[in-house]
Amino acid sequence: MKRRQAMKVSDRSRIRRGVTLLELILALALSGLVLYAISFAVHLHLRTLDIRRTDVEEARLARSILQMIANDLRGAIPKHDVDFSGLEAMVTAAAADAAAGAIGDTLGVDVGDLLGDSGGGGGGGTGGGTEDPADSFESEDETLDDGLPGSSNTVDLAAATSLPPEPGLFGNMYQLQVDVSRVPRPDELLAYYNNVQPATFGELRDLPSDIKTVTYYIQAEGTGTGVEDDFSSNPQFIPGGLVRRSLDRQVTQYAAYNGNTTELFESGELIGPEVVEVQFLYFDGFQLVPEWDSMEMGGLPLAVQVTLVIRPSRPIAPNSQQFVESQANEINPEGFLVYQLLVHLPLGKFIEVDDELLELEMGL
Repeated sequence: MKRRQAMKVSDRSRIRRGVTLLELILALALSGLVLYAISFAVHLHLRTLDIRRTDVEEARLARSILQMIANDLRGAIPKHDVDFSGLEAMVTAAAADAAAGAIGDTLGVDVGDLLGDSGGGGGGGTGGGTEDPADSFESEDETLDDGLPGSSNTVDLAAATSLPPEPGLFGNMYQLQVDVSRVPRPDELLAYYNNVQPATFGELRDLPSDIKTVTYYIQAEGTGTGVEDDFSSNPQFIPGGLVRRSLDRQVTQYAAYNGNTTELFESGELIGPEVVEVQFLYFDGFQLVPEWDSMEMGGLPLAVQVTLVIRPSRPIAPNSQQFVESQANEINPEGFLVYQLLVHLPLGKFIEVDDELLELEMGL
């Protein structure tokens, strides 16, 4: 009897209890939730990594473009008027002394003793006479420099058919043209002279030189004439973006005077297809002005504020946008990334504004 009871207990211990259908469904559901949480965490990590990589790429693109513009602005050259009044006075005085000495040697008398101090007075008068043209030229420049921006040299620089006769900086709010002094590198000279081929009719070919005319402007999308994208699959389509055109000043002047605007439009380089707008503001020592003409303003500005508006490659929520606010009402930063840089020009000149004009601008 005891043996049978022991066998029943051992048989019961050997029987394994199975799971119910509800327990199986709950286990599968929990496993699915765990796997979904793991995959969602991996996806979120990869998405965050891609967003940060895109932000870094866009920031590096904006930084490189702004640095390129800053280097060109720092190399801007103004026109320097050489004052020869002192040299002319010295040459006139030396010629008068030589003539007096020759006359004295011929007559055997000292002309200086006969004239007394009149010769010195005459020399002073001659020196004063030579200084008058320079003074009048400077006063003429001052009358032209009325402190107000705007001229024919700053209107549509991308399609301009004429070039200012003097080097300098000419720009409006959305376009910039600056003459840059930069010595060509030896590799540029070797590459040019080793690949010299006769130019075809109407071809615009750049030359290595120490003065380049650099122009920045925004090119609109379309199928007309413009700078093509080397990586585009459709060569007939003209992409939009920021264009940098760097040509020798004499080549640019020759093309502008001969009406070769088509080659000028196609000679640039598309440096920023992501840039939808660029803005330039010029600091004259008192305020930021929207236009600058070196011929009328009498020199280069002290600083130039450059603003880039870049179209992001991904949509940005309005509450998470990070941008620098611009002073222009035309720029709408919603959905775009805006970067700014203030560039100081070493050869910039403080523009003196008339007190009456200053009070008029301030509304006094």
